[in-house]
Amino acid sequence: MLALYVEWQLKIKHIPKSLRYSMGTRIEIMMTTLIELITAAYYADQTKRRNVVITAIAQTDTLKFMFFALYELK
Repeated sequence: MLALYVEWQLKIKHIPKSLRYSMGTRIEIMMTTLIELITAAYYADQTKRRNVVITAIAQTDTLKFMFFALYELK
């Protein structure tokens, strides 16, 4: 996940300004939320981990859609 975030920081410079400050910001927020969810799942006890992982999977699917939409709009 860290490698993806670093790659995003390198690529965001090449996104048009109109998308960079709308979708780009939203994608960055989603990526940091996903990192937080992964960390929370790592430290959660067995009973809570399942719910955190399900939320992280949903966040990943949404993030994939946002990347696809950004690619189509660019």
